[in-house]
Amino acid sequence: MIDQIPVSDVDLIHVQEEYGLYSGLEGGFYGGLKRLGKPLVSTMHAVGNLPIDRVIADASDKVIVHNEFCKRRFRFKSEIIPHGCKPAETVPREEAMKRLGIDARVPLVGYCGFIGAAKGLENLIEAVSKIPDSALLIGGGWHTGPGTQYMASLNQMTQTLLPHRCKWLGFVPEDELATAYSAMSIVVYPSVYSTESGALLMALSHGKAVIANRIAPFREKEKLGALTTFRGVNSLVKKIRLLLRNEKIRASLEEGARKYVEANSWEKIAERHVNLYKTVLGEVEKGAVKLKGRGAGDFKARRASPYPACAYSPKLCISEGSRTYTLSCTIRSWCHPCSRRWKTYNHRSLVCPGSGIGRRSIFWGVRGKSPPPLDKGG
Repeated sequence: MIDQIPVSDVDLIHVQEEYGLYSGLEGGFYGGLKRLGKPLVSTMHAVGNLPIDRVIADASDKVIVHNEFCKRRFRFKSEIIPHGCKPAETVPREEAMKRLGIDARVPLVGYCGFIGAAKGLENLIEAVSKIPDSALLIGGGWHTGPGTQYMASLNQMTQTLLPHRCKWLGFVPEDELATAYSAMSIVVYPSVYSTESGALLMALSHGKAVIANRIAPFREKEKLGALTTFRGVNSLVKKIRLLLRNEKIRASLEEGARKYVEANSWEKIAERHVNLYKTVLGEVEKGAVKLKGRGAGDFKARRASPYPACAYSPKLCISEGSRTYTLSCTIRSWCHPCSRRWKTYNHRSLVCPGSGIGRRSIFWGVRGKSPPPLDKGG
């Protein structure tokens, strides 16, 4: 289907970037996109891999992250647009419990989402084991497969610590999510690391009182009143007991969840994306970028595809009349008239600080190579 889309009909390309989707091949992937000559926006669903983040930052006209934590960790210029939410329909708790075959009188603590080592479910199982009158409902799995050794170890842990008090749902189809969440009195997300959690947002979308591990992305939501956080198993035990016993506090968190979802509805998030697209397209339409310096004149600059000898730095084409200068930026720049070097990142240093001469007389060389004379292809 994508091969049938005429490139000429595309105004802008938006990439949803998650490291596992491209198997470390982002350099070639983004290089191919840049050769299409279209403005490029990337949304980072994971951050922290510096070499890959650099490739994406250099190739993209704008980069979107979901929260302040990701913005700090990304290290390059980015815009924050939160992950969108959609208010979800629920069913009466008694009906949901009946569908699942669970006594409606049992206080039910729940988790629903992807199950992997970073999700911290050992802490949740241990915490619930210390609250005798409660039970645990776990939904989700390893994608849609039968499971992993890690999941098997968790299952064994629940049999030891929570005999007859834990129900595993496995993968929960979308049309059954309302039943799973509606049955839960509270929902816990004990992840030890996360940049954002779609499963947690799904719990908020169902208006649930959520307890999450006190890591930076979840702490941001706590400050907005969307959830509460814990630190350590003993803290989690106290929070679970408090919410199970105090209906007023639980209801306050449920209201906070609904307000967060409303503030970050997909309609509002889509509007913010459209505004960003307009900004990018407006910058492209402005055309010329003028580079000034003594003897430099005015130049038109455009971004081009990544330079093959340097995977992390794009090349810049500068044209004056019929002449074009191709400059490949790496770590340092050389100025021939004064033989001075200076650090530069992302083409921010427009003029040599020594001679004041602009880029027409400057060669930005490939790392490990000396710059050739300008009259020999510089």
